[in-house]
Amino acid sequence: MRFKFLGFFALVMAALLVTGTARADDIMIDFMGTHAGGTLSYGGGTAPLIGSGILINAVAGVNTPARNNSGGTDYDVVGQNGTGFGILEFQTGSGFGPAPNIAWRFNGGGYFRILGAVLNEDGTTGVGYRTLLDGNLLGATVERNGDVKLVISEGTDRKDPDLVRFFGLDPGTHFAFSGRLQVANYNYNRTTQGFTATSAGNTHIVNTALVPEPASLALLGSVILFLGLKLRKKLL
Repeated sequence: MRFKFLGFFALVMAALLVTGTARADDIMIDFMGTHAGGTLSYGGGTAPLIGSGILINAVAGVNTPARNNSGGTDYDVVGQNGTGFGILEFQTGSGFGPAPNIAWRFNGGGYFRILGAVLNEDGTTGVGYRTLLDGNLLGATVERNGDVKLVISEGTDRKDPDLVRFFGLDPGTHFAFSGRLQVANYNYNRTTQGFTATSAGNTHIVNTALVPEPASLALLGSVILFLGLKLRKKLL
């Protein structure tokens, strides 16, 4: 009988791990890049989309316990030795071709990371230079809109614990991200159906905290109570 209970409990816990989180839409960390720079390239066919040297110059907390952006305060993101800006770089999984004049789509996988240091309001170092976040892409799309291309992506990421503490959050907090950037100076290769682009800008990497759903917490509590009652009866 004990093994039946353990098996039931394991099944419920597995279900909670799969379905037991939801986006806490009011708690976010938002990385921003307002300066043009970096490159975007796609070699056509099943080649990945590669982004490098994309500038990130600010980060803000939205409804975070500390350094909340409700007053409009952003924190500077700088490069190594406190100069320049932070850097976004990524590579998607394989591409699967363009929808003519509309979009290129890419599979998940690859990598996604932001490197930099975060400054306090007075210019002192709040978080030293490091990989501020890294993760994996779930997928990406490059939408064609005249001469401007919008890159849209989403995935899961891991943040540096000191960055999470900087905004007053538990270092164990899990996040999912969505990203968008615009690129200009676009060159299309008719032979490969790939492209290169420079001057990426208007970058937003929005990281949303994930929290357990109330229903999942209630289910977990019910399971624990059920097992406790069964164990009590057995002991009596």
